[in-house]
Amino acid sequence: MRNNKPIIIGTGGATVLFTIYFGILTLVNSFTYALEQFLDLWFWISLLAIGFGFQLGLYFYIRFGVRKKLAGATVEIAVSKHSRMEVINHDREGYGPGLSHGDRQRHCCRTG
Repeated sequence: MRNNKPIIIGTGGATVLFTIYFGILTLVNSFTYALEQFLDLWFWISLLAIGFGFQLGLYFYIRFGVRKKLAGATVEIAVSKHSRMEVINHDREGYGPGLSHGDRQRHCCRTG
């Protein structure tokens, strides 16, 4: 299933931009003035709103994709870091895996 969140966010952003445009022009003059201005400049205002919505949708598409990849990488980094630390600890101690300091003394230094 495809993730439609960026499409919904982009469409919402374009709608909000249209709403802001009509809201400001309605507050300054009237709704008929806002409608006349929109009909005169519909091509440019539509391009502006669609471009804004596209940019907003693209931003969130990339953001969600990076977040998903980083979440997977964090688990891999944690596992690999833990594995490296185990190897370093065993090498530093000079024991094989699974042998603690007490086990080494018992196996290597038996008396009697």
